[in-house]
Amino acid sequence: PLSNKLGGLFTLKGVWLETIALLLGVVVEGILKEEKFKNLVKHESSLLSEIMRLIDHIKSAPLESRFVLRVVSAVQNMSSTSASDKLHALVQSGAVDEEDRKAWKRIRNRSAHGSFEVNPKQMQSVLDDVFRLTTLIYKLVFLLIGYSGSYSNRARRGWRDDQFDAHAYWIALNTASTS
Repeated sequence: PLSNKLGGLFTLKGVWLETIALLLGVVVEGILKEEKFKNLVKHESSLLSEIMRLIDHIKSAPLESRFVLRVVSAVQNMSSTSASDKLHALVQSGAVDEEDRKAWKRIRNRSAHGSFEVNPKQMQSVLDDVFRLTTLIYKLVFLLIGYSGSYSNRARRGWRDDQFDAHAYWIALNTASTS
């Protein structure tokens, strides 16, 4: 259930900012794995067949077998849709902002690979990203539950109230995926 992915975020107390950033990035990815988001991005069959052709070439290359396995694995990943691909589709539909996607990518990559450190001079920028990711998570949940209405937008200074229309965004997403 969705509550399992979100529950830990609401019980955080005395946790380092770096840990919060990592958790937010992971929660975004977890939500994007929900069934409703599975077919958000579809690769063209020609791309998938080109990937298979490339894998066949790699397998026949005169290279060490361990290296071939690593390269084949990396290329196979190109045939699946990533959280980044899904966020891009959500940006195109208007459901999330480009800055939401960029903040997720900034925080997720650095925190997941152990290079996320908070420079005290950039504290406000990090906090802005954390609040933006919190709002991104809300937007993803709104899409899942079909929420339309006002919400407190923590991605904007002053946390103003904005409007969200899940139904309209799903129409935009479905239109984009069929064209």
